[in-house]
Amino acid sequence: MSTPVQAASAQGDDLATQLAKLAELHAAGGLTDAEFAAAKARSLGVKPTVSLRTMSRWAYMLTYGALWGYATFGYTTKTSSGSSDTGMLFVWVIMALVGSTLIGLKNRRIRDGRMRARITVTDGAVIIGALVLIAVLPDFIGMVKGLVLLVLFSAYLLWYFKTLETLQDA
Repeated sequence: MSTPVQAASAQGDDLATQLAKLAELHAAGGLTDAEFAAAKARSLGVKPTVSLRTMSRWAYMLTYGALWGYATFGYTTKTSSGSSDTGMLFVWVIMALVGSTLIGLKNRRIRDGRMRARITVTDGAVIIGALVLIAVLPDFIGMVKGLVLLVLFSAYLLWYFKTLETLQDA
């Protein structure tokens, strides 16, 4: 059994006819708003994209999560035999690499050149500041390091997401 969207696009009609049929189905209640938008995008050949907000969340979660995890828990774990395993270092490094790549990609999507430069510089400053704090604060206060980093990251993320809202409103 074919869906209404498949029926509209399966007839091999030209684009205008397909869009008109989809609009009729939507107006008649055969398609929800989301289904109509998705079907229209498919007909037009638009590839789905991830929102800047979603990409930012993942970028910062991975990057800041890696820095926070390294600062709080370190990179070695004790195995059951009592030896040290440095496997966590690879986890933190891979998280940071993926996250920082996403930060670069999300920054490229900001259209306002001045704001893109400001956010890019601030991203770098926060990451460098976090690395300096990790290096300067003593190892025996891992949870304190983690809390200091959480305050730094939280303050920046509040500013960033407020700025992102103003960019999207403009």
